[in-house]
Amino acid sequence: MYNHWNDIERTWAAMEALRRGMNQAFSGSESGETPRFGRLIQAAAARTPAVDIFEVEDAYLVTADLPGFKREDVELKFANDQLLISATRAAATPEGYQAVMEERGALQLSKALGFAAKIDAEHIEAKLSDGVLEVRIPKHPEAKPRQIPIHIG
Repeated sequence: MYNHWNDIERTWAAMEALRRGMNQAFSGSESGETPRFGRLIQAAAARTPAVDIFEVEDAYLVTADLPGFKREDVELKFANDQLLISATRAAATPEGYQAVMEERGALQLSKALGFAAKIDAEHIEAKLSDGVLEVRIPKHPEAKPRQIPIHIG
């Protein structure tokens, strides 16, 4: 026998299942594990170095966090009006040992940065110290503000 309350109960059951699925996806399970959506965000963030960009009249200063990377692990390129930062670290299992847990395994980071002003690519300077990369990027002389004299007459 048809009872319209059965349809309502099925609808509520479906909505409850959807609510549980959304909670699990965005806030994790009751066991405290990281939610699936959160793990995707963490994975993406883990492959992009944290970067700050500062500007003065004649240059930009880029600082990037690259902890655990040696100078030879880091590559900088300036192409197509973008600074490309990439770093690669191989897994480092000590000789004679087998990894039981490896959270610091191989890692590859990359970031592309664009700038509003024209850049003097020939004079870009970089240094890596204590896991922080500093890149000084001079603006092209054409991009620097210029005082224009006003003549009378």
